[in-house]
Amino acid sequence: MSNTVFQQYPILFVTGTDTEVGKTFVSCKLIESANKQKRVVFPFKPISAGTGEYTVNGKSQIVNEDAFKLWQASDGKFELEDINPIVFDEPIAPHIAAKRSLRCLSLDLLDQHWQQTQNAIQHQVDNILVEGAGGWLLPLNDDELLSDWVAQQKLPVLLVVGIRLGCLNHAMLTAQAVTASGCKLAGWVANFVEPETQVARENVNFLNQKLKKLYGIDCVMEVGFDSTHN
Repeated sequence: MSNTVFQQYPILFVTGTDTEVGKTFVSCKLIESANKQKRVVFPFKPISAGTGEYTVNGKSQIVNEDAFKLWQASDGKFELEDINPIVFDEPIAPHIAAKRSLRCLSLDLLDQHWQQTQNAIQHQVDNILVEGAGGWLLPLNDDELLSDWVAQQKLPVLLVVGIRLGCLNHAMLTAQAVTASGCKLAGWVANFVEPETQVARENVNFLNQKLKKLYGIDCVMEVGFDSTHN
């Protein structure tokens, strides 16, 4: 299914109904599936917050965990600095981390890194997967949102829904906000962040019907519960 999504959308923006709903886990699954189809997908996570020590190409580096996982999923084909150009050490809201570290976080900065990325990987990849941070309406600063940038770039949006209590409201609110921003919903992913139950299955069935009716989108992938990742 992921290969079909990548065939239809050369560039895809992955957002979630909230933080910690499995955006990176799902993104890695999509990339790994594409790898099996011999498609080269560049993972771009423009903003991250929170760092740790990881081994990259045999050397210890301080990097963001999500960016590291995206790098691993893409078989280390790309430089981590290209995958994740804007990194804050504190695992807090990026706009707050930017203020605390006296750094700028803006639409202009995102544009700059986006252009550099496109120039660097031009003609080398089949697809670009852009992973957001937090939820859809993530602040960049007091006036700008990450969703503003996605809308400016006219990127199609894949919505990751963490299947748990409250997900129906979160999913429909996020889908509404995405379309209100002028962006196209490319589909959604059901990520079971808790062990599957009959109620969880009914939630997925409801979202399948409701999101199809309201926005004409399908569930492109279901990801079963994995206690080591979710």
